[in-house]
Amino acid sequence: MGATGNLKKRLLKLVDLWSAVFHDHEESWPARLFLCYQKDSLVCYHPAFPDREALVDHWFRARWYLPPLPGYLSRVAFFTSGDPTPPSEDERPAYICEPPQEAPHFRLCRGTLHRWWALLRSHHIVVWKKGLNASPWVVLWKLLGKHVAYVAIDDKGGREYADYCELPWRVLSPRKRRAVNHSSRMRFDDHVAELKDLGLDRAYVFGNGPSLETAVDYDFSNGYSVMCNSVVNNPALLDHVKPHFVVAGDPVNHFGCSAYADKYRQNLFRALDERPSLRLVIPDFHGYVLLANYPQYEKQIFIIPMKAKVVNFDLTREYRIPVFWSVLNALMIPVACTLANEIYTLGCDGMSRNRDNEDFWAHAKGVIDERIDDAHRCHPTFDLHRKSHPEYVRVQLDLAQSVIRAENEHNKRFHAINHSHMALLDARHVDLEKIRA
Repeated sequence: MGATGNLKKRLLKLVDLWSAVFHDHEESWPARLFLCYQKDSLVCYHPAFPDREALVDHWFRARWYLPPLPGYLSRVAFFTSGDPTPPSEDERPAYICEPPQEAPHFRLCRGTLHRWWALLRSHHIVVWKKGLNASPWVVLWKLLGKHVAYVAIDDKGGREYADYCELPWRVLSPRKRRAVNHSSRMRFDDHVAELKDLGLDRAYVFGNGPSLETAVDYDFSNGYSVMCNSVVNNPALLDHVKPHFVVAGDPVNHFGCSAYADKYRQNLFRALDERPSLRLVIPDFHGYVLLANYPQYEKQIFIIPMKAKVVNFDLTREYRIPVFWSVLNALMIPVACTLANEIYTLGCDGMSRNRDNEDFWAHAKGVIDERIDDAHRCHPTFDLHRKSHPEYVRVQLDLAQSVIRAENEHNKRFHAINHSHMALLDARHVDLEKIRA
């Protein structure tokens, strides 16, 4: 039985590898010929929903993750064996955000033949039921070049929060994805050139740790400032630091469908509206859902391909970020190093010994909202995955690799304004009395 199970896992990995390679080359004429009967703009859910509760839950998740994308997403098909009435807003679970757009492309249908015809024609299939990710039909669909997203909410072996978040990016054609990244890169390069004309000689990187509360004691006007995601929940701190960039990268807390993520986004957009010079930096395949729902903020958002294996210290030369576990390593260090050689950190405290650590980190007051339980309820496997993975160790190893490479190979120098529980940063502590406000 064990040998059979291992063989099955290996075969499934081969199928996933084939699917990944196929999608990387789906613009080639052999692939297009192979896919000629499939409709790129159709997303179909599988299997049919037997009860109203599951249907309503996924319907409103999809209202966030699958907004109208003219030319790329024309129809989202749900099937049910029960009541064919589309869910109303009154049925939306309180932990799921209010949809920002109407959904004229959503359809709730009945009929077995209709469903199988839609599955045959669809290029994108969303499997919502636990245990069906390795079913023969799913394997066949992957071999046929279909993109299959597995979004079972209650399966610890799945990544509902990530696969859902990636859907709007995967729905785009490869050419469109390249165009989005290229447009973002041109705007990023121009913006960096304008910032460098300011002639500042350092960059400040702000984490969300407890020492961030001391930021009001300093004047940061002599450097470029890069701040971290949830700082938008604290407008007074934004007004004091006046950051040039804010970064975000969490598929649950920033780009997810929960009421908590929605409140974060409202604070984020308020910050962007009130500070026209502020820019948001996000990874492409998780972050595009933000632009898909709020295209009016395109000029203030830079989407960067997340596909590098190590940190790139000049994003104007190589526009890609690493697949790392924290925004400090994946986004903040690359942006800061693009702007300056002297990098100062504050709020990058690591795991606190004196405060409760939400997930793995303690946070400064006024950063984390009390509705974060909505995010965990909406994505129950996310918290389980984080707690079962040695993320804290991984973050420190990635940080050590990045800082040592930056200092030894790229003439960068790192300094910690605060003492940190991360030994590498604590060893670089400096006294900045001279810039106290």
